[in-house]
Amino acid sequence: MIPRKIIAAIVAVGLTAVVAGCSGKDEPDGSDPGIVDPAPSSWAQPPLPGGLGEKVNQEDPESVANGFLSEFFTWRPEEDASPADAAERASVLMDEPLVDSHRNSWSAMAGIPGDVWQAWQGAETRSVTIKAAHEQRPGDTDREVYRQYHVTVHQKDDVAEYDVFMKLEKLGWWRVAQLQLSAPILSKNSEEQENE
Repeated sequence: MIPRKIIAAIVAVGLTAVVAGCSGKDEPDGSDPGIVDPAPSSWAQPPLPGGLGEKVNQEDPESVANGFLSEFFTWRPEEDASPADAAERASVLMDEPLVDSHRNSWSAMAGIPGDVWQAWQGAETRSVTIKAAHEQRPGDTDREVYRQYHVTVHQKDDVAEYDVFMKLEKLGWWRVAQLQLSAPILSKNSEEQENE
């Protein structure tokens, strides 16, 4: 028969080994529930092509809206097949559902007649003017904002004007989630407009 003192000593040694094993430091596996992801504002903003990265602050919905509209309405008839090419360049500031839902209808949305587009061949957009409108709209939240703009495009000897309605959503960064354009109002440049 084993004396009680020996059994007690064996149990004590075993418990000490178990406790020591439980408190040992393993290599971190990255799943520590105490680790908090950094806030999006401390992340580097995703890169944008061309000059957009220098013009657009993706943490600011107004900056995203203005950068988007400027790119969307800067047409290059000398190299673009249609206004859809400008929309494609602006698509980096849209969310994926918006891009997918209008992928084959950007030219129709812009509403520029084919003969007018042909007359613009060889001329880049001279200017795009974006003015915010302040009609009644839903209040801003941390995740979505609604905006309305009046956009005037000077293209060769013509002017195209649009009313634009937008919804922007924050998906880590602000993106255009909904877009509605009025039919364009086309007119000729006046001397006053030439001198603006």
